[in-house]
Amino acid sequence: MTKPLLCLFCVLLTLPGVGQEGRKVSVYLGLQGSTTLYDRTLSNNRGGIGVGLQGWWQTASIIRPVLELTGETFAGTKELYLLPDGTPIEAKSTAVNILAGGALQPGRKFYLSVAAGPSFINGAAHLAVKPTMGYYFSNNGLLGGKASFTNVFYKDDVSKESFGYLSFALSIKLFDTAPKTTTTN
Repeated sequence: MTKPLLCLFCVLLTLPGVGQEGRKVSVYLGLQGSTTLYDRTLSNNRGGIGVGLQGWWQTASIIRPVLELTGETFAGTKELYLLPDGTPIEAKSTAVNILAGGALQPGRKFYLSVAAGPSFINGAAHLAVKPTMGYYFSNNGLLGGKASFTNVFYKDDVSKESFGYLSFALSIKLFDTAPKTTTTN
């Protein structure tokens, strides 16, 4: 039941930005490195690397809808941790995030964004929230860098702790889509 609700949340969040009028969409590819800030089994998931795609709807205002798909793999000691009843605590090896939200871009080079949606960790869906601060190195936005914090509400029955990591990414613009124009004869 949680997975369909999280996916529906992502779709509903992006609807106001799409609307009826065609808008230019910019798509970026990013490479990122992450370090785990908190987790019940912190040594199992010390850091990771990943890739991501980010889509921006270019609007006339400084607030823009954002859709993001990222995938990470985490490395660490992968020690065996046990619950009091002897059940093993599974180490986090992968995280795939499908996030939607909004970005505030007051100028051409700097932006702040917040996105939320499902995070699939080892195949199980959890809610994630990701605030981001980014900077484009040129006025055309071809190359950029960003720092983000991801909090995944990943709680087991014993610890009630979430999973959080800090990421630093470099991104390159893959393409812009132009809105479709209609002509009348």
